[in-house]
Amino acid sequence: MSWRRCGWRGASGADAGRAFKEYFGYFGTYSIDLQRHAVVHHVDGAWFPNVEGSDQLRRFRFAGGQLVLDADTEWGKVRIIWRRATVWNPEESNAQLDRISDRR
Repeated sequence: MSWRRCGWRGASGADAGRAFKEYFGYFGTYSIDLQRHAVVHHVDGAWFPNVEGSDQLRRFRFAGGQLVLDADTEWGKVRIIWRRATVWNPEESNAQLDRISDRR
């Protein structure tokens, strides 16, 4: 069974274990410290419960139209790169979907 066709429930034990070890997610609020060029994520909930209630410091910079967040963590250096999404155009999206369905 393919992971893409069956979703997470159809994943092999090896694939599920790899995904668990490689994914890190959390949610909450944030604040920005302009003097330190840092954003602080105030974690309300997380994939790993030991991170909940913590503050995660990420240094930020802008480079080539991207937002780059760097952090030194217990697990090593982490870099997250965000790129601005293009404006959603429903007509263009529908045309793309039509082209995809025509190929089937």
